[in-house]
Amino acid sequence: MKKLTIENAKELQPYIDMANYNEYNSNIVTMLMWNNAYHIMFKTFPNYALVLWKNGKELMWMMPLCKKEDRKQAVDMMMKYSEEFGAPFCMTSLIEEFKEWCVQTYGDTYIYRNLIAAQDYVYDVVQQRDLVGKKMQKRRNHYNAFLKEYEGRFTFKPLGEEDFDAVYELLEKWKQGHESADSIERESVGIRFLFDHFKELSLIGGCIYIDGKLEAFNIASHLSQTTLQMHVEKANKNIRGLYVAVLKHFLQHIPEQYTLINREDDMGLAYLRKAKTDMKPCLKIRKYCMQLRDIQIRKANQNDKEALASLWMQSFPDETASSTAFYFEHMWKLEDTYVLMNGNDLVTMLQRRNMNVSLHDKEYPVSFIVGVATEETYQGQGFMRQLLLHALEDCKEEAFVLLQAYNWDLYKPYGFVESHYRQRTTIDAQAYIAQDNYRLTNSHKADELLLLYESYTAHKTGYRIRDIAYYQDYYIPYTYQEGGEIKVLYKGEEVLGYAVVYESEEQIAVTEFIVWKEENIKAMIGALKQQDKKMIIDHACDLTLDGESVTMPCMMIKIHNKDIEIPSLMFINEVL
Repeated sequence: MKKLTIENAKELQPYIDMANYNEYNSNIVTMLMWNNAYHIMFKTFPNYALVLWKNGKELMWMMPLCKKEDRKQAVDMMMKYSEEFGAPFCMTSLIEEFKEWCVQTYGDTYIYRNLIAAQDYVYDVVQQRDLVGKKMQKRRNHYNAFLKEYEGRFTFKPLGEEDFDAVYELLEKWKQGHESADSIERESVGIRFLFDHFKELSLIGGCIYIDGKLEAFNIASHLSQTTLQMHVEKANKNIRGLYVAVLKHFLQHIPEQYTLINREDDMGLAYLRKAKTDMKPCLKIRKYCMQLRDIQIRKANQNDKEALASLWMQSFPDETASSTAFYFEHMWKLEDTYVLMNGNDLVTMLQRRNMNVSLHDKEYPVSFIVGVATEETYQGQGFMRQLLLHALEDCKEEAFVLLQAYNWDLYKPYGFVESHYRQRTTIDAQAYIAQDNYRLTNSHKADELLLLYESYTAHKTGYRIRDIAYYQDYYIPYTYQEGGEIKVLYKGEEVLGYAVVYESEEQIAVTEFIVWKEENIKAMIGALKQQDKKMIIDHACDLTLDGESVTMPCMMIKIHNKDIEIPSLMFINEVL
């Protein structure tokens, strides 16, 4: 294979036209611009061309440049080359149609990752040029603000050689305002290359000068008969509406054949993803990475901890950095964690927790499944199912298995059914008043809380059995480090119940409400409430509170022992 250069680049163009993928990597200008970073190589054959690039030490193939009927021959040649190079086969930036062809052609030999950060954002030229329609309201507002401030002071002109020095000066200022200096520098090298071959590559672009000073520019090239590709766009971010203006005026000067503009990917940068999404793309082109399938299921080891914690926080919207750190410090156990790996990559995790449950006065040791999640780029390929079935096989001797979920329907095909519910009541403040002789205190007394819990659950036909270590090691420290408080109700010296309270400026949220005597319920709510704040209480369904209530599932069960009957008065309130 030979290195891509400006001198031999024309050899690839007929193959690019033949493949007609219409995604931004399949553009000779893109390849040349980023050649300094990715060291691109290629080889042509009579009916196809292969392109290889380097990401660090990894070798990656692009989709073969050929007609559909020649794909199999081309991909097989890639695989042969990878074997000769002694490198794992990896093909990246596959469009959806090509990925589906690979699945049909090669079956389950390979695995496909959804490269979310690499998807193309494609926009309608007329919409972005004329800023028409409701979707463009925000952009119109920005543009009008720009006109109000700078009309008569700015000029737009097509990008030409006479602008290059001003562009370099703008780039230097641009680099000073960004943390990722290496990435900006690689882009700057690419821009200089494009300018060195501006006419040869048939590039076009636009500039906006304000008071004679360059403040914005862009560079674009032909991608297909209907699509123009934007390679670079820079503007002074302190000038409102400038990005909108430079694109709008540029699109007023492009050939009429172009109805779409491809603005490339967001590189996984949150600010760039928001900006490109706010522009209202008419199309996103998904991209995939194809690798050899090397699936293993095993128990976790200590080396997996960092990846597991990262996947935990990414997958569950209620989790924070602090709650995740707490979980993996206090609750996580290697022996209770299953992982599905593809090579060295963590694909899916499943964590279970052992607990004892009392049903009709009989104790059952069971598994409580928590933290089932698949890394975002691997989703949709059945890996969660594979790992869950494996874990359930290990639990088949238990009387039943418990599970909480964000999506309850997801687990019904595996034999789980919703087993019990809780209510969430927005309290009618007028129905509860503070009562004399009752007081609330914050508590860290594990033995006191356990006694109250046992008194409360004594009236239940089913409940999770807690012990002193549960309160000491998990319940109390977790509540307080997450900004909550445990309020205990007293009448004189008699302890009557407790509530786990999270208070904000607007509301009081109670996530566990343990008061077993009816006459003390109103006293507890009266003591907790504040006149200017909404109060929301999560509680068992056998308790009726004054206010607006909704019922929601809080546990699923998969029963192995068919003689077991799950009671309606069952209390399990796990939230971590």
